[in-house]
Amino acid sequence: MQALDGNSNDSETFRKVIQDFGSQLSAEDGLDTIVADSKLYSAETLKALKDCKLNWISRVPGTLEAVRTILDEIRPQNLRPLGQEGYSYACYSYEYADIAQNWVVYRSESAAQRETESLQRQVAKEGATTEKELAKLVRERFHCQEDANAAAEKCGKKWKWHKLSNIKLVAHTEYERSGRPSASDQGKTSYTIEADLLQDTQAFDNEVFRKSMFILATNKHADTKNECAALLSAYKEQNQVEKGFRFIKDPSIVASSFYVQKPERVEALMFVMTTCLAVYSILEYRIRQSLQKTGTTVPDQKGKPTSNPTAWWVFQLFVDIHVLNLPDGQRVVMNLKPVHRDVLTLLSYQNYYS
Repeated sequence: MQALDGNSNDSETFRKVIQDFGSQLSAEDGLDTIVADSKLYSAETLKALKDCKLNWISRVPGTLEAVRTILDEIRPQNLRPLGQEGYSYACYSYEYADIAQNWVVYRSESAAQRETESLQRQVAKEGATTEKELAKLVRERFHCQEDANAAAEKCGKKWKWHKLSNIKLVAHTEYERSGRPSASDQGKTSYTIEADLLQDTQAFDNEVFRKSMFILATNKHADTKNECAALLSAYKEQNQVEKGFRFIKDPSIVASSFYVQKPERVEALMFVMTTCLAVYSILEYRIRQSLQKTGTTVPDQKGKPTSNPTAWWVFQLFVDIHVLNLPDGQRVVMNLKPVHRDVLTLLSYQNYYS
């Protein structure tokens, strides 16, 4: 582990780690693939990965022109079902930084639902504003039809999710004298606008579709359905690592009560917490592997059987275990139930509770 300045650049940090340790990890520990978010995806870092002969998987930054082009041009019919949690995909070959690679566009149904809810709030907020602006527009009088049309067009361009339809110009002629005008009277004509306000459903659907997609890049082969499914699974495993580090910020962890200012003390505390995380992660892995290998389960928070518990939840199961020290020197372990014995047996920890 290494404690970094909060202002450090992720792209530069990734590249330095790869340059310092990439070849060692590959040769000594059999590291095959590095998985990271879009901060990994830069020309310099990809070249460093190539020099270390490492495979990589990275999300492609949305700022790249090629990404914007693909997401603008792709259509629903270009995507094939992945058969994994509502995902669909499309494959592309691409070259960036003189490195041939495969890009896979993924669309997520759950992401589409989230974007729909988010954009609906934006539409509702804009709708309240557009109604006021339209009410102001229809009250305004224009000296000529060109001015009226220009005002309607300008007003429509300000809105992202709404548009004007059935636009009509109504002429109003006024005379200087009251009464019935004669043939020689020259009146002044002005124009008002009548229009309906509609939500631009096509723009809305297009935006939801676009935002429900993202692109993963890799130097590994990714063309078949199974390869694209494996690529997505490998990328999503980052979440498991990130979840582990969340406990460092958890208010229930005693470390949250420590306040240190010296950099060396910050690094010392981070070292202890990272070591704790390593032990926690290894224990969780052993528990899950043992449960799945033996076909055993433990009750989850809702009392349903699971073979994939978190180490935190297993700790909670053992909260009520107490040791009673008797006057004659004997020790009695209290509240030890079959589920506890099963876990202890799987981990070979039963001697500590005997």
